[in-house]
Amino acid sequence: MNVARLDIRYLQATHLGDWLEVRTGARQMSSHRMGFDQRIVLLETGQVVADAITDVDCRDENEKPAPIPAQLVDAYFEALPPDNE
Repeated sequence: MNVARLDIRYLQATHLGDWLEVRTGARQMSSHRMGFDQRIVLLETGQVVADAITDVDCRDENEKPAPIPAQLVDAYFEALPPDNE
């Protein structure tokens, strides 16, 4: 799997020692790419400090798009329900 896209929108500064939680939800899936929505939250206050979009894709040994293995597709939808926040 390769990271194909990572977009982060920073909303508030955090500091060394802050405890953060990364909440991840399924965004989209194609035959060779999976997308995730991520929200980074300051645990002490519950305030959202950043939002991110991450896409990963599957490639073969020649760097051509390859199908995502069925087991990974199943795990994606079981573990990461769509993010409705």
